[in-house]
Amino acid sequence: MSADDEVIEMTSETVAGDLLKGILQELRLLPDIWPKLSEDEQQAIIDRCRERVTRNVREAVKLIASAGRVTVVGDLKKVSLADKVEAVFALPMRDPALADLCEARGKACLIVVANSGEHMGGVDDVLVDPRQMQLPNVGPDTDAGSIIEQARRRSKKDKTDDDQGEASQEGE
Repeated sequence: MSADDEVIEMTSETVAGDLLKGILQELRLLPDIWPKLSEDEQQAIIDRCRERVTRNVREAVKLIASAGRVTVVGDLKKVSLADKVEAVFALPMRDPALADLCEARGKACLIVVANSGEHMGGVDDVLVDPRQMQLPNVGPDTDAGSIIEQARRRSKKDKTDDDQGEASQEGE
């Protein structure tokens, strides 16, 4: 197995384990089964998962692209085309590999464009599940819609009253 294969294998294992831990954490924290969650609750969970997957894919792309070499991540600020091509990068001052970069002055360096965006396909396709399908002829401006909205408000009020009652009993 080559060094490149080892880096790719290590990265794959790390990404898979981290994603699995994130999914399990979200499952443990679910206040109820998915269909009973509000769209806002579902969206919050999807957003957290999307953020974690995005972060993991970025890290995986960096690890695979570096193939075990010393890397310093920076932003390309300027490219000048003259007799030679000159590139200016902005690098963070606290990068752990900054000393290695300083020692490499005058040596050949490899510039790799590690664009993780190319590997983010489908991350924005995940959507919330509507709580219920819209009933025909039942809208907010109908009598049936008003009755449903009133029942929702009562249900929320009853739940709030129950929570306050439990809190006062615990304090006794």
